[in-house]
Amino acid sequence: MARREYGTGSICKRTVARNGAEYVYWRAIIPAGTHGRRIEKQSRSRRKLEIWLKANAGGPVPEGASVTLGAYAVDWLRDTSLTVKPATTEFYRHSLRHLEDVSELPIAALTPAHVRELIAQKTEAGLSPRTVRGVVQTLADVLGRAQRDGIVERNVARLVKLPRPEPKVPRHFTAAQARRFLDAAKEDELGALYATALGTGLRRGELLALTWRDVHLRELRVDVRSGKTRSATRQVPLPEFAALALAALPRGTGPIWQVRPEYVSKHFGELCRRAGVPALNLHELRHTAASLMLDAGVDPLVIQQVLGHSRVTMTAHYARSGDALRRDAVDRLAGQIAGHSHLNTAQEG
Repeated sequence: MARREYGTGSICKRTVARNGAEYVYWRAIIPAGTHGRRIEKQSRSRRKLEIWLKANAGGPVPEGASVTLGAYAVDWLRDTSLTVKPATTEFYRHSLRHLEDVSELPIAALTPAHVRELIAQKTEAGLSPRTVRGVVQTLADVLGRAQRDGIVERNVARLVKLPRPEPKVPRHFTAAQARRFLDAAKEDELGALYATALGTGLRRGELLALTWRDVHLRELRVDVRSGKTRSATRQVPLPEFAALALAALPRGTGPIWQVRPEYVSKHFGELCRRAGVPALNLHELRHTAASLMLDAGVDPLVIQQVLGHSRVTMTAHYARSGDALRRDAVDRLAGQIAGHSHLNTAQEG
């Protein structure tokens, strides 16, 4: 194949693996002046890129004033959706909807002041700091490609200070609520799964990956072979109430629970409502396990090992001391002070 002349652009092939399948797409690149600037376009169709190169290669660098942020963002989302998961694409699409006030601005005319005003407007409209941060970070991704394309000189979304994220306080069952939930789950089709989740703090993915070779009822233990951290392959003690629930299940091959993750989470919410307990999400059973262990006086380092956290600070985030444990701590403090005061009084007398 003959080499293209400088300025006429080039086309390269890329293969992306997603969800076990391979997808091929093409990228066209046109040099755009000095300092390594260039214009890029991606497509699943090589033919479309050939036509685009013919129409644009060798011409002047596109003026940013002629390209609106909204129009550029539409192209960015279309091309980005080829390389990310559907859930990520939906997140980007939702974030871009919040750019309506600046979408008609020429992309090169966007300034840090516009972004700060956007943050202020969305905050006043009631959006959470987490959502506002997502909007600005998505804008930064759009402008990042525009910068690589040579349309803007700088990424103004990277030059502003983002709202401080609000710390999420993990929710969890109290001990009484946990007992009520387990009572309601005894006759449920997924009762043993929820009992195992509550008794071990396993993640949803770890639970659904369990097979019978991982369950050791005599030793009251499960072997966790699947997880998202290097420390996730571990042995986790199994409480007796979870072992009894598992023992009642029929044995088979493959995963113990062959159900879709989305169904498990939805079903869990429905069971919470039937049990008359707060409608947590499934991951908050993990919070519950950590919190109840902490309330029982278990060392956070031990909880870290059970949950498979890489750092004990993660355990501190998930597991908050309950009222009973805090009251006990204060009562102990009061007892120390009272005893010390009594001793001093006796000595003085």
